Amino acid sequence: MNSLNELIEKEDLVAHYTKRDIAKDYIFKNKTLKIGSLKNLNDPYEAKQAWLDFGSYITEDKEIEKQRARTNYSQEKKEKIKNMIGEHIKLLCVSVRSETKIKGFPETTDFYSNPAMWAHYGDNAQGVCLLFSKEKLNDCIHSSAEHFRVESKKIDYFPHNNSIHWIDGEEVETYSDDNKQKLFDDINLDVLKRKLPVWEYESEYRWIVCSQKPDELYIPYEDSLKAVVLGLNFNLDYLPKLKAQLKNIPIYRLRYESGNYRVILEGDKKHTLESVFAGVK
Repeated sequence: MNSLNELIEKEDLVAHYTKRDIAKDYIFKNKTLKIGSLKNLNDPYEAKQAWLDFGSYITEDKEIEKQRARTNYSQEKKEKIKNMIGEHIKLLCVSVRSETKIKGFPETTDFYSNPAMWAHYGDNAQGVCLLFSKEKLNDCIHSSAEHFRVESKKIDYFPHNNSIHWIDGEEVETYSDDNKQKLFDDINLDVLKRKLPVWEYESEYRWIVCSQKPDELYIPYEDSLKAVVLGLNFNLDYLPKLKAQLKNIPIYRLRYESGNYRVILEGDKKHTLESVFAGVK
């Protein structure tokens, strides 16, 4: 068994893809991980808050119309609430090992060698994939973030994901800058734990943090970082810098040969490319 697979099994690792310079100049330098704002996600359903509406749980049509008419005057307040939610809800999105292989990918594709993830988040495979202990990273998030709530879950993928969270119109005026706690206590975060099947290739697990502040949120990852995988197109001129920053954290170089993905432990003389492919004809 490859030593990386042994580490994955032992530590229950999760994968976070990022650009080389972000890792080098910010993550490794500061030993922190950014938890991004909801409003900056790439899924418009989430970023534009299409999952949020204002109205009533009353089901009779006349009552719904009456409720909506009553809250129309508060359009400015509703937009302010949407902006507040977009700024204060933060998410850390990672990939996890899936029970089933994604159709069309090589059999040796794993959650750290997903070509679509490398293309979209790893700077066309010039970046890095950071492998964290899920348990230890979870502890870091809970202990360091100033938050109202923290929830986490592996994403479920459903067709026609039209889940809506309703904010009762009569509650709109009660959500103020001085009373954010009530707003984030009332929000049903389950709507952010499911996505359309088009995103299924990400095999996503996410932490949802209802932060007390709208500012950027950075958490110290401490000893939760367990390994780093370099992309297929990573410029090895930067390898000495990464080694100096990472110290004893193992670095793996991703390779794609003969239609299969492999990882080579950097500096392991027993697993050079020549030895791995020796005898392959």
